[in-house]
Amino acid sequence: MRSARAAGRAPHSNVLNVVDSGLDVEQRPFVVYEQFAGVTCDDLLLRRGPCDLGLAAEIVGQVLDGLSALHQRGLFHRQI
Repeated sequence: MRSARAAGRAPHSNVLNVVDSGLDVEQRPFVVYEQFAGVTCDDLLLRRGPCDLGLAAEIVGQVLDGLSALHQRGLFHRQI
């Protein structure tokens, strides 16, 4: 729950917003994120094939920018 609240306070273009969070009827925590509007890395690779160094660096930079926004709020993503 703490992570959901903190993620909701980390507005960044490379981080999905938290839409809702709480406990379900069995008291298990849940988090609902906004719908992802881009393409996944898998889709990009299937469409284009291997990325050139410039595009790969741009993608990694965007991921790091998003992670930095989370880290500044005390969150550390465990599923990268």
